[in-house]
Amino acid sequence: MAGGFVVILLLEISIQIQLQLGGSAVDGLHALHFPLVFITASWATLQAFLPHQKAARLDSVARLALAAWNLIATGTLRRTHRQCVLAWCVKAFFLPLMLTWLYAWLSLLLQGPQFSQGWMSAFMAAMAALYALDTLFGTVGYLSTHRSLGANIRSTDSTALGWASALVCYPPLSALVLRQWLDYSDSIEWTHWLGHSWATVAWGLSILLLTGIYTLATVVFGPRFSNLTHRGIITSGPFRLTKHPAYISKNLSWWLIAVPFVSDQSPTTAALNCAALLGVNSIYWLRAKTEERHLMNDPVYQQYAAWINENGLIAKCRRAARSRAPVG
Repeated sequence: MAGGFVVILLLEISIQIQLQLGGSAVDGLHALHFPLVFITASWATLQAFLPHQKAARLDSVARLALAAWNLIATGTLRRTHRQCVLAWCVKAFFLPLMLTWLYAWLSLLLQGPQFSQGWMSAFMAAMAALYALDTLFGTVGYLSTHRSLGANIRSTDSTALGWASALVCYPPLSALVLRQWLDYSDSIEWTHWLGHSWATVAWGLSILLLTGIYTLATVVFGPRFSNLTHRGIITSGPFRLTKHPAYISKNLSWWLIAVPFVSDQSPTTAALNCAALLGVNSIYWLRAKTEERHLMNDPVYQQYAAWINENGLIAKCRRAARSRAPVG
């Protein structure tokens, strides 16, 4: 039961940080705060009445209690305890965010644009549906870490660089780094730039395609989706083309949505916007590299990475370019 209370404490700390510093990105968390903590408290109480000898009961919750006690008593953590604490920190941080964003996207779908209001409203509804599906599978991933599902956490990234590059992409750090220091937005977006034309429709469909690939990459994970953890190697779907389909498609979609190379102020402003978005892209590149470094401890990932290097989309494009290059 002690481990359950540590879980509640971690969750409450995470929620309070988000509420105090997350800004508008976590508005829905106010409505979900009490239900989330209540359900977690009920689950923690239930643990005390379940037979701890049985399957996986001592895996994470009890180890979390032992880790907390060990930290208080000795001021240090064993490696296995440290991994357990890090895994629960991942859950405590990301689960409230996924639930909040799922709530927001579903609310938008239920109350927002209707298909009868024109193609732009249909575009917005489709985007909301894709992001709702993405956050739904994200929520399931952070809830389902049982070994029987094949979704257990094998290891958690323990490097400062890995955590920093991931957390900076989410509130509350994203409100400062991505929304202020690397703000690439302008008064002109793609709809203003292209106006009412078939080019606008084609541009919008391209955004939907990229967002669809991003969502599919999450869906393919099934119950194993999570940041900063190794829960099995995914090689199907868009992962047959590249090791990071979600990051690549999401970052490309931002270029199409924000069109930072177009500005109604000055060429200098457009150049600065492009530089800011390149900075954001660089953060995701760093996330990709730290994830690869973490997963490279698994021989299965080593084989997969070698296969992608030889058969992935980039490798095929390089071979095609070499075959068409003039000989002379």
